[in-house]
Amino acid sequence: MKSLMKNLTVLSMGLMIYSCNEKISPELESGNSTTVPSITAPDEYYFRVVNNSPTVLNYKLHRTGTGNATKECSVSSTSTAFSSDLYIGDIETSHDSKAYDISCFMEAEELSLYYNGLDFGIEAS
Repeated sequence: MKSLMKNLTVLSMGLMIYSCNEKISPELESGNSTTVPSITAPDEYYFRVVNNSPTVLNYKLHRTGTGNATKECSVSSTSTAFSSDLYIGDIETSHDSKAYDISCFMEAEELSLYYNGLDFGIEAS
């Protein structure tokens, strides 16, 4: 019995050593054949917060501020890519920093939130 266990142990070790001898593709071996895809700018830059809760719950997601009760929670731009520079620094810059503010408000009844929770998603270009 001991010799059988010894033979099985030696056989399994040999199989492990043999199985570690994988072939690597020539492209990976050379390492110089990788091409970086070109970056294409989108037609519109956007960032959205989307209400994914069931419509029967009647949750309302909208932008904060006066007169924004029906505006969707999103920002978009066709000319300027979004970056942290739009949110940091002086308000006296050439762009309107409030146009890129995405502060939102979710209106829901307290007990609906307690029993059904909240479901939202984020979309970006």
